[in-house]
Amino acid sequence: LLDRKIDIATVHMSINSIREEFIDFSVPFMQAGLTVVVKGEEETSDGYFFLSPFSSDVLYAIGAAVLGVIIIVWVYNRISPSGLYWSKQFALMSCKCSMCKRTAERGGS
Repeated sequence: LLDRKIDIATVHMSINSIREEFIDFSVPFMQAGLTVVVKGEEETSDGYFFLSPFSSDVLYAIGAAVLGVIIIVWVYNRISPSGLYWSKQFALMSCKCSMCKRTAERGGS
């Protein structure tokens, strides 16, 4: 830039008063600044720190809701005609091999 061999440069160049005397800088679009990373004090962290905002009542309610949903799905799966037992029977009925045919004739067990 100073020798007038190029017209523009796109590099990281910090703006200071000495450079501003010789170079016409545009408006900076980002301030990078210097950053120093220092090891902080070691704290003992709990593996369940993400649960700390919840009270024990909320955690018990969430656990009960999950358990309730599991029980409802299990019961529905057992009494539904298209549940787990039917999918096994359907697989046995649709298979054409001799072992599956014998198993289906015996009752699918």
